[in-house]
Amino acid sequence: AGPISSRVIMTGENSRFRVETIELAIGEGARQRKFSIEYYQTLENGPRPAVIVSPILGGTNYPIARTLSRLLAKEGIQAVLMLRSGEIIEDADFKK
Repeated sequence: AGPISSRVIMTGENSRFRVETIELAIGEGARQRKFSIEYYQTLENGPRPAVIVSPILGGTNYPIARTLSRLLAKEGIQAVLMLRSGEIIEDADFKK
């Protein structure tokens, strides 16, 4: 619970899609959670479907998830890649 804020921290673009890295913060103070997403936005006109890509392996490069996100965007499907820099939800959150 608490305020939600976001900011675009990086962008890139080619002839088929645009990529924005977006940092999100939820809550305040010690309870604040931060995480980032990469938004692969197709440049095709009109409403487009979207897929959330959540890598199951840790790490920092996400080569498989990024490749999948790029392929989806090239085919006209928007992709949102969740970047995990730690736990977004803590065990204590489930006890509530």
